[in-house]
Amino acid sequence: MSADERTLVIDTSVLLNFIVVDRLDLLAGLQATKCLVTEHVRREITADRPDQIELLVKAIDRAMLSEIRVDRPEEVDSFARLTAAGLGVGESSAFAVARHRGFVVGIDDRRAIRLAAKSLGDIAVLGSAGIIREAISRGALAVAEADAIKDRWETRHRFKLPFQSFADP
Repeated sequence: MSADERTLVIDTSVLLNFIVVDRLDLLAGLQATKCLVTEHVRREITADRPDQIELLVKAIDRAMLSEIRVDRPEEVDSFARLTAAGLGVGESSAFAVARHRGFVVGIDDRRAIRLAAKSLGDIAVLGSAGIIREAISRGALAVAEADAIKDRWETRHRFKLPFQSFADP
């Protein structure tokens, strides 16, 4: 990977945001970005929603996303500290891998970000809105399409963003 590339370890919340609108392609299309999910995040996609599991498996099979294990001793230690501090296993695994491998975390949960920073130090974060804004800036998504995704997140999936439109500065 070159210095201009990044690796994004995606938490369950961001992953589900793109699964529920069937737009995992937006993650795969991030400029100079490799997208990963930990085995913990993959397991958080619940069996009661086989459609979501199917979309995730297809994305992994098509190499849109790759799965990574929390297996280095320092990652396991950070994972244990974060879960003990009250973070979920998906969040903890994403932060642990990102911290020790120099990756970015794809997460929206501000509380989790604060707890992880307190325990591990600052870690680069990219949330769902940032991913959408990147898609708009590279021409992969029109503002109207982005606003339709935002509306669906807000009305059907309880994910609210603090602005009216992606056209807003």
